[in-house]
Amino acid sequence: MSRFFCSIASQENREQIFGTVPFIAKWLLVEYPAAWRNHAIEKSNFSEMVKRHLSSYADAVPNSRQILIRQAHKSRDGFVLCFVVNSREDEPEVGQLEVESYDQLLNLNFATLEHSAENQKLDHPLFLVCTHGTHDKCCAKFGLPVYKAARQQAGDEAWQCSHIGGDRFAANLICFPHGIYYGHVTPADVEPILAAYRRGEIYLKNYRGRCCFPRAAQIAEYFIRSESGIKRIASLHFLTSKQTDAGTWRASFTSRPDGNLHQVEFRVREAQFNAYLTCSSTTEKPMLRYELSSYSVAQAQT
Repeated sequence: MSRFFCSIASQENREQIFGTVPFIAKWLLVEYPAAWRNHAIEKSNFSEMVKRHLSSYADAVPNSRQILIRQAHKSRDGFVLCFVVNSREDEPEVGQLEVESYDQLLNLNFATLEHSAENQKLDHPLFLVCTHGTHDKCCAKFGLPVYKAARQQAGDEAWQCSHIGGDRFAANLICFPHGIYYGHVTPADVEPILAAYRRGEIYLKNYRGRCCFPRAAQIAEYFIRSESGIKRIASLHFLTSKQTDAGTWRASFTSRPDGNLHQVEFRVREAQFNAYLTCSSTTEKPMLRYELSSYSVAQAQT
């Protein structure tokens, strides 16, 4: 098992990677250049009070996530950068704030932080690559080369980040503020992914989904984009999704600006393989596969 890499196994199984993103509405990104242990925040050098305060973020802000970030190539004296991300479907945004020490995090009211005067709204994207090798060796093996490629393409807009989920999809890259996940990213994929994002488009080849959508909507969005050729991020607006019977789902989006209604029905079944979810897993889990049953477009009434 020492030579086993869960990301390679996932690719060899041709596992579908779309529809694999957790639903997250708000993010708190805290710069921490020191080494990350398996449980990055819990095992950090933050004071116990700061750790407890950061852990309260999930209670104060529903559907939220806090992670550590760093830029190994850059040292900073006298302050620490933090980012507050609202990854909502429409008009997502990133706010930046500086703290002189981690103890100053205790002064942050997470419930109102997004609207705080301390926040400076960013006018550029952030690109995060998971390189958390102590959590899973795939994140280091595949994440570090992708981070280096992202840094070459995006400079200070590129960051390493701690665990974000989906180890077997490494390398994982997130585009903020939209919270768009890409998986099985190689250094060669970085340029087209970043270029598409700057154009306001989805790069479907490595697309895992958007964290503002529930799982069924992510799957439906992928199928709609695949069938329709719609690439622009803002051109699809999620309406509804529901399970119609065992193993079957129906979901609908509207397209902008034409207002057309896009509907898909897809089936969920067990894949023909089991998989280790991480490199350190000791038990294989059954995987799911999604199959498009139907896709239709209804013209908007005028």
